Amino acid sequence: MKKVRDHYFKKARKQGFPARSVYKLEEAQKKYRFLKPGQTVLDLGACPGSWSKYAAGVAGSKGLVVAVDIQKLSVMADNIHVLQRDVYDLKLSELREISPYFAVVLSDMASERFPLISQWCSAIWHPRPPVERMWITSGL
Repeated sequence: MKKVRDHYFKKARKQGFPARSVYKLEEAQKKYRFLKPGQTVLDLGACPGSWSKYAAGVAGSKGLVVAVDIQKLSVMADNIHVLQRDVYDLKLSELREISPYFAVVLSDMASERFPLISQWCSAIWHPRPPVERMWITSGL
């Protein structure tokens, strides 16, 4: 994959973000305001960590970001919990041990297995009662 080292790459580095992709999230946040202080956020495929770091900044000290990636993340914060494992091997029970719910699910993954992620997220958003309880909050 071609590495882009343009104005946004330099700006991201200067602001302490490992990747320029943070500005995609920032633009969406400005438009939709879906990240809020105190929220619990799940970031699937989080490496290198720009989205997790940005979300952690918005969530603040009362919020939590759970960052999942098979690769090691290059960002750290008191409110970022890292699970270094393959997203496809992740069990919902592992996430529930960290938090009973997530207000937002982020993902900037590109994969040939993307349909599986879509199905997985669909299962989270539309659990089958009474076996599963909704554990992602609603109300954007």
